[in-house]
Amino acid sequence: MSRTATRGKPWTVSELRRLRALYPTHSQAETAKLLPGRTPKAVASRAKVLGIKRIRNYRPWLPHDKARLRKIFADLANADVARILGRSISSVIGEAGKQGLHKSKKHMRRLLELEAHRLRIAGVAHRFQKGIVPANKGLRRPGWHAGRMRETQFKKGQKPHTWLPVGTVKFNADGYPVRKISDLPNAGHGALNRNWEFVHKRAWEDAHGPIPKGHRIWWKDGNHANCALENLELLSDKAHMARTTIHNPDRYPPDLKRAIMMAGALKRKIREKTEQAIEEAIA
Repeated sequence: MSRTATRGKPWTVSELRRLRALYPTHSQAETAKLLPGRTPKAVASRAKVLGIKRIRNYRPWLPHDKARLRKIFADLANADVARILGRSISSVIGEAGKQGLHKSKKHMRRLLELEAHRLRIAGVAHRFQKGIVPANKGLRRPGWHAGRMRETQFKKGQKPHTWLPVGTVKFNADGYPVRKISDLPNAGHGALNRNWEFVHKRAWEDAHGPIPKGHRIWWKDGNHANCALENLELLSDKAHMARTTIHNPDRYPPDLKRAIMMAGALKRKIREKTEQAIEEAIA
């Protein structure tokens, strides 16, 4: 079959698989020869679309290179192996991994000894020697300061600027009002912070007792800031879901509900097609 006869022909899964395997280590012309019916230009174009890049200065591992690697890898450092073979360290490590090569116990023991020695002598020249008296010995006393240190030091009982007094009401990150009830240190964070409580939860529980498991509070007017007891309603999780779904006739008009459902169906279809194309390309 001539090259012109297949121009514009869709790429098959097997062709894409071979393209991914060949293109990084072969020229466009070499890859085209191994893909009958494809021109070098078509090969380069498809590789660009798929994001396949050629490895610069690629040198294939020939049988004698692999044999030499097996001979010297176990007892030499990777940098020394790379220098002897004239390759990069990453190339050496990659090929050793493919062949299942490992360093010898003798080499690893030597590395541990060198590392232990390095740690023993690290900073020796800068350590305090026996008998040397530090220049600031005895100078630091309670309240010691220099320059503007006294101005910027925390005073006894002083609080950071982010501190808020007990009784403060604010809105959390989700838009719910919370009240500070204590000032315990290390009281937790977020919804688990024991220093803060939900205003709506306290209002309901003061009047009706603890909220049963599987239930939650609902704001009748939809305003989370309005935590008056008459504006709160206890709903089961099932009832709450029914009110928040788009199928609730009181929440969205019919036309908007249909538009939301169509948009969701379209997104699902796009996602399915995208995932299918990716699977076929990498198969």
